[in-house]
Amino acid sequence: MNNSKLKKFLQDKGGLVLLLAMLLLATAVTVAVLMNRGSEGEGEDQYLDLDNPTQEVVIHESTQESQVAEGTAAEAGGQPNGNQVGESAFVDNTGGQVADGGTDPAETGDAQSVAAGVDDALQAALNFNSAAKLSWPAEGELVMDFNMEHTVYYPTLDQYKVCPAIMIQSEPGTQIKSAANGQVVKVSSNEELGNFVEMDLGGGYHAVYGQLKDIAVTEGTYVPAGTVFATLNDPTKYYVVEGPNLYFQLTLNGQPVDPVDYLE
Repeated sequence: MNNSKLKKFLQDKGGLVLLLAMLLLATAVTVAVLMNRGSEGEGEDQYLDLDNPTQEVVIHESTQESQVAEGTAAEAGGQPNGNQVGESAFVDNTGGQVADGGTDPAETGDAQSVAAGVDDALQAALNFNSAAKLSWPAEGELVMDFNMEHTVYYPTLDQYKVCPAIMIQSEPGTQIKSAANGQVVKVSSNEELGNFVEMDLGGGYHAVYGQLKDIAVTEGTYVPAGTVFATLNDPTKYYVVEGPNLYFQLTLNGQPVDPVDYLE
């Protein structure tokens, strides 16, 4: 192709080539811009993940929830913590665990031993017998004697009948002492004796003290000999004429015996 023809071809095709070149350039620019924007977007997301405080708080809360869940699972699996052991049970000296509210067998044994020792000592102290002596439970003169073989005159009742006890005359308020070691088996009252106390002296012997007030013992109380446990009251309607007196009865296996035979 000679120069004239080439020049003419370029003139004819030049506009088309220029248009294509411009389109290619625009396409390249567009692609570059889009790639740049995509890169910038990724950078912004990354910095957001690292610096956004809200996201950091969410991460910490998730961690705490996970830890709480793990702790709950451990407790559900039967792994007690130290507080639970301290609050729900105690450990005995041998290392065995004793249930809450239970009684330590060693303590139970000790208590039983102590109780047995007390019972033995009490039985040894309550050893009254036919050779033993009573101390006077109150000071005063006898206004009525014991007599179960013949009848005795009762001035207030104005009648004769047997007398299963002795009456020791004294003033109201006089201190009443136990005549021997005794354990109280009854504290009660009735019309004839008023307030009275019955004591077991041992050996089948019982003593009854009647017409009392200010009684300082209860059933089950152990009362050593010579102990003040009450005072003398005014006489009941059965003994008004006889005047204030201590009703004192002694029995052996339930049968009245004369207290005078045992008094010192």
